[in-house]
Amino acid sequence: MSQLIIHQVLFTFKKGFGWTSKEALEAEKVTCNHINEIPEIYSWICGRSIIKRPQAVDFSLVGCFKSHSDLNAYLAHSDHQVGVKLWREISTWVVSDILIDA
Repeated sequence: MSQLIIHQVLFTFKKGFGWTSKEALEAEKVTCNHINEIPEIYSWICGRSIIKRPQAVDFSLVGCFKSHSDLNAYLAHSDHQVGVKLWREISTWVVSDILIDA
């Protein structure tokens, strides 16, 4: 049985930002396109939250990686770093990396 690393990130907008902000739209666009720019990504799901609850986040992503080296390559990749810079300006986030049997 093989294992996968599941990389999860949950973003919450800072005050003054939302889906009408050009900065948010750019961060979303870059993040959704990571799958096309970063070859180490095995699979990629991301999108806007569709619920309005106090504990809900605004945007989330789930990326799958076949190895720690693939995850590390993604983290260092220039396209990922563009996304980090864009999201840092407009949001806070939490991250979880878990290992699962595939």
